Amino acid sequence: MKGYVAYNLSKGSADAIASLFPFKFNKHICHHVTIRFGVDSGEVLPEVSRVFAVGYACDEKIECLVVEVDGQRTRPDGSFYHITLSHSDKAKPVDSNKLKNHVEIERFEIFGSVVFNKF
Repeated sequence: MKGYVAYNLSKGSADAIASLFPFKFNKHICHHVTIRFGVDSGEVLPEVSRVFAVGYACDEKIECLVVEVDGQRTRPDGSFYHITLSHSDKAKPVDSNKLKNHVEIERFEIFGSVVFNKF
């Protein structure tokens, strides 16, 4: 079975993010930070110590938080760690990867757990 390894947000962290960043678009996500995409269910789950939101990015159809995972902003595949917050009907969650510019925000810690999510 294929899927992705992610840092799934705790309910408390997802609720806190939603209160700090009211959703701009009609499709609400705010669920996880992808660590590795397109992997098998037997993928070894990495250890993750600390996750911080450090930036915000948005265009006319999607918004996300830029995230640091154990001090790194770049995923092994070269894209940036992020949490898709919301998107319009004209976008898909994966489109967060296309956002180029973000504004730095006052960093705050995000809590959750590393899991395998199936497609």
